[in-house]
Amino acid sequence: MSFLSSVVNPISPSQTTIVGVSKLWSLVGGVADIALLASVVGILFSAALMAIGHHSGNGQTADKGRKGLLSAIVATIIIGGAAAIINFGFNVGSGF
Repeated sequence: MSFLSSVVNPISPSQTTIVGVSKLWSLVGGVADIALLASVVGILFSAALMAIGHHSGNGQTADKGRKGLLSAIVATIIIGGAAAIINFGFNVGSGF
């Protein structure tokens, strides 16, 4: 393993080697902002749907609201933790 690590150059991300990478990073940040906003709207809409279904005695509508609420919360967690998940995978692949 030490022979292999001495032969292979480690890969490290750089924002200066390719032209336009800073614009790409700002685009990714904007997409993440829009996705978080959409998940917040999903949480609000699903919670309202769940409340309406519960108060009207419609169990199917309340269940759909619960499923939507859970989906929106999981989406928010994944979007918020995307950078940590990617960094973890990069560190595992590079051998820490």
